[in-house]
Amino acid sequence: MTDNKRVLVVATSETFRKMLRFYLDKAGYEVDTVRTGDAALRFAGGVPDAVICEENLEGMDGLHLVQQLRASPITAPIQIMLLAGNDTDSKVQEAIAAGANECMRRDAKVQDIGERLAGMFAAAHGGDGPGAPGPTGPAHTICVISARGGSGKTFVATSLGVAFAQRRGTTTALLDLNLEFGTTAMMLDLRPVYTLRDVAEAAVTNVSDAEFDGMLLRHSSGLRVVPAVARPGDSELIPEGSLPKIIERLRRMYDHLVVDGRPSFREVMLDLWETSDQLVITCPPEVISVLVSRSLLEAVEVLSIDPAKIMLVVNHLAPKARLTAQQVERGLGRDAITLPYGGEQLHRAVDVGRAYILERPNDPTAVALQKLADELVTRHEERIRELAAS
Repeated sequence: MTDNKRVLVVATSETFRKMLRFYLDKAGYEVDTVRTGDAALRFAGGVPDAVICEENLEGMDGLHLVQQLRASPITAPIQIMLLAGNDTDSKVQEAIAAGANECMRRDAKVQDIGERLAGMFAAAHGGDGPGAPGPTGPAHTICVISARGGSGKTFVATSLGVAFAQRRGTTTALLDLNLEFGTTAMMLDLRPVYTLRDVAEAAVTNVSDAEFDGMLLRHSSGLRVVPAVARPGDSELIPEGSLPKIIERLRRMYDHLVVDGRPSFREVMLDLWETSDQLVITCPPEVISVLVSRSLLEAVEVLSIDPAKIMLVVNHLAPKARLTAQQVERGLGRDAITLPYGGEQLHRAVDVGRAYILERPNDPTAVALQKLADELVTRHEERIRELAAS
């Protein structure tokens, strides 16, 4: 066996098996293919590092195959990707519950399957798979906060997480630090098995990166999510000192980390503001929101946080704004990126937990969110180049 990762492809279509094998061979993997789940379990070529299997197989279906692989101590460590008929969040969670590491649509491009496979190896082994996009340093970290509730902060945070997760060759995690009433999981129609409390307990023990990654929710975009606690009182049960350990591990394991934060002066939040690459502050175009956001910016200034890290987002939550974006900028003394009102389509997407940026990518609000994500990446890359040159 060579140093390259071995991948077993389980698919009914011979054409698909050949196409995927051709692509993965060129990416540096050693690839074997079989037609059925039974053949995969009887595979005589040794235990592969990863299995890519279709959901709809002859005889044993893909979900049953995943369960069988996980049930054996010999094959349990294998990385598994299920190719399903759809990639709805309920299907993704069904696949994850069965034991799959990833779930994609069966009709996805082979290039996208290959890139998701590389990301799967990167998350499990720190980027040692062929072509794996594992982080080369601490994750690009964005903390999204607001001075008051109802500013659309969580919507912006989840949208940024999905936007980053869609960038090829990178991995992204979203952390919900609204300790009492977090809603990121609901925003993405995800049903937590493990919450922030469980992940916090794991962070202070010696669980492997693969086990840690397995505790995170998976969105169909590829985004990993650490949801808030299930009940408000559970936040008091989070082990002391565990939140910085969670953040440290997420920053080490993924390329991008988006934190749905809050304007708290707890030490963990202040440290996060200081160590984040960017601090995104959402502010609706309302007088009260501008006044309290000004106070938040003054507090950030007192903490000597680099003003260049701050990005102001004027988020239009109603069809008629009380203030213009220019008035908000003058009131806060800095330029802003504007998110236009998304209308009923946005509200419906939020109500049913669909990622608006994926559901209606050509709508003005979705386009503005994508531009915001691109701008954050551009500024981060420029900052890295400046530091390297200094």
